[in-house]
Amino acid sequence: ILTQVRRALGDGEAPATLPRQDERARAAASCIETRSAEALTLDEVAAVAGLSAFHLLRVFREAIGVTPHQYLMRQRLLHALSLLRDTRLAITDVAFDSGWADLSNFNRAFRREFGCSPRALRDEAKLHRRASTAPPIA
Repeated sequence: ILTQVRRALGDGEAPATLPRQDERARAAASCIETRSAEALTLDEVAAVAGLSAFHLLRVFREAIGVTPHQYLMRQRLLHALSLLRDTRLAITDVAFDSGWADLSNFNRAFRREFGCSPRALRDEAKLHRRASTAPPIA
């Protein structure tokens, strides 16, 4: 499962540079990253970038490679992944703290992105931690 997650995330490495690093698209992406747990509208993000909502969609997709909505969902999933691995929060709390308003949508999106349920990922991460901290058998 962890291998599938790493593959889905591109081995956990951020892209070296954004293609066509348009300043407005980067401002919009930064807004999405910092406010991903909030209820965020396209108009709010467009205002930060100084563009109309329609123009933001075109510029953002050109520069970042996905729509602002896809980018927001990805940021929420990455935040949830971090919380699942690094905290003991209940999965429902992880979903809500990551900006998801509906648990079933969170579970569906998580499974589609990472190939497993949030619970399966957490269980796998626990097993992996235990195996790496277990004393060697002599």
